[in-house]
Amino acid sequence: MHYFQISAHGGLSGLTYQSDFGKMNPKANGALGIAYMFYIHGIAGLKLGANVAYSGSQFKAINYHDKYRVVDVEEDKMDVYYTADEITERHHQLLLEIPFQLALRFDPITIDLGPKFSIPLLKKYREQLYGVDLCAYYPAYDVEVDKALALAAGKYLKSGIDGTIDKFPALWISLSTNVAYTIPLKSGNELGVGVYADYALKGYLSQRTRNLSLVTITDTHDGIPVERLVESVLRANHALSGKQVVPKYSYFCTGLKLTYNIVLKTKK
Repeated sequence: MHYFQISAHGGLSGLTYQSDFGKMNPKANGALGIAYMFYIHGIAGLKLGANVAYSGSQFKAINYHDKYRVVDVEEDKMDVYYTADEITERHHQLLLEIPFQLALRFDPITIDLGPKFSIPLLKKYREQLYGVDLCAYYPAYDVEVDKALALAAGKYLKSGIDGTIDKFPALWISLSTNVAYTIPLKSGNELGVGVYADYALKGYLSQRTRNLSLVTITDTHDGIPVERLVESVLRANHALSGKQVVPKYSYFCTGLKLTYNIVLKTKK
């Protein structure tokens, strides 16, 4: 039998990682899709489809701190250290998903299992830092500068940045599964209600080119006053420990799925 499927699903998604500095909170996920399915002897077959999906997640850290050393315009060594009461970073992905799966049918239950290839079409983040306190220390003179705007030192109640995650994977390869209960309709078509889950086994990621601390100041050789910069947690390093804030990450989503299966009549 041959089917054309229209689907909508929604649930939670997020990035999965083990970070020493914060935790991930899942956010909303949803998609609309179409698929073609055929079954051999009504039991096993293949499914090929295309979905447009949205995925969100959030990184959150409390009482974050770091320290790094720079050389100022007068060739003096300067230690820059800062604390942040709270850091939140929201990640947004708009994905083109292409599932290529084994389709199993045990009426009224259907099971789809196999790889899904997801191409991020949009990769954005929004980062907010609260209670940032930045100081500069000159070890040669034992002088601490904590309220000099020329060096971006001082207390900042809130600051943020929006940007594109340019080092996000250009392709996710996920193991995907759907399990649905199908309800026959008078028209001969079917309505399906079920659950889905995806977990990215591989993300093809370009090599990171920046190893900056989460909060930095522009080079004093370029002029004073300097500018305070904020880096995405997905690219930032923690200078004190020498670790990446988020070393490696993957992707998951799960939730409920509704399908409408149209039976395609074939000539005998």
